[in-house]
Amino acid sequence: MKNKIGIKSILTLIAVVLTAATLSAVAATAAYDPSADAVVMVSGLLKYTEETIKPAINTAIAEQIKPVQAELSSLKDKLTAAESKLAESEKKLADLEQKLGQSSPAAPVVTPSTWEVIYLTTGQTLLATSPCAIILRAGAAAVVSPFDGHDGSSPQGLSDLTEGADILAGTPLSPNHHILVPRGNDGRGIRITSEGGAYIMVQGGYTVVE
Repeated sequence: MKNKIGIKSILTLIAVVLTAATLSAVAATAAYDPSADAVVMVSGLLKYTEETIKPAINTAIAEQIKPVQAELSSLKDKLTAAESKLAESEKKLADLEQKLGQSSPAAPVVTPSTWEVIYLTTGQTLLATSPCAIILRAGAAAVVSPFDGHDGSSPQGLSDLTEGADILAGTPLSPNHHILVPRGNDGRGIRITSEGGAYIMVQGGYTVVE
């Protein structure tokens, strides 16, 4: 009877131990979470990216853009130099325009192809810039010519086509006579001598000076 009780007790103990082991195994299996390994893996990957991959990429990018930065710096220096030269040129141009503005304007050169009636005031001089024809309509005027013969050469003046004669420097013009200046730009022309000015007809190139 004792043996039967002892065997029964041993069997019961074994059953309890096996049950406990089974429960422990089940509990251990239930406690394992595969997602925990995934979190660890992702965390490690992020850490590797931040500590290794990202610095390597930044270094590679920096090396690639160095030539571009150098070229941009060179272009910036060239642009600065060009702007400096442009400012200097603009200053020179402004100074030149100021000087031109302060200088006396040149007398206009007129080259009419037909007869033109003009009014000149006392003391004004009409000088021919090309062969020129003149008719004194009102007022008084005298011949202007640098070829007065004082240097020993033959004196030259204007041609009075109406009278058929040469009229020399200082000779008064006859009203309504057809006067010819044979060449231009040699200092010949007429000067107004009447107090009220004069009206003249002119054909050809001329300029008026004070």
